[in-house]
Amino acid sequence: MTRPDVGLRQRRLVGRRLRLEDTELATKYVFPFVGEDWTVRFAVLELLGAGPRILATAVRADGEDLRATATATDLGIIESVPQDTFDGLVHFDPWWTFRGASGVHRAWIERIVASNIARPFVREGRTHKVEDLLFGLEAKALEALTMKDDRFRAKTFRRGELDLSTLRRPPFR
Repeated sequence: MTRPDVGLRQRRLVGRRLRLEDTELATKYVFPFVGEDWTVRFAVLELLGAGPRILATAVRADGEDLRATATATDLGIIESVPQDTFDGLVHFDPWWTFRGASGVHRAWIERIVASNIARPFVREGRTHKVEDLLFGLEAKALEALTMKDDRFRAKTFRRGELDLSTLRRPPFR
């Protein structure tokens, strides 16, 4: 298991260069989408100068940059993923970037926004908010989730300690 201080933190997956096999891209944000088993299914990249794209392979740390075993033509549009796929996934976007995403059909935006676990929720009678996600150095799985309660006390959860599906809300219908 990864130590709590080692890995890729969601809040740091901002403004990174992504090195692919055939090019280098400037990202605004990288959002790994995580299943109930805490594995990363794919990432959504918000690229400078382009709309959001799907990356089906894991990203990994490469100094201050990110690297992925893929080419530019491997990046798909959001609509290449069936809408209902997002219903079983979560991601953490504290900036709520998808609310204003352009060039993406509204039905996909609604599903993506519903999978965002950046909103407050009640757990054991207290209001909590996700603070950050920690992935391994190669973002194949979520290693830990840190949340804070309404008294700013932090608690870290690992696989098996928290059902991620309880943190999401149903999509708009």
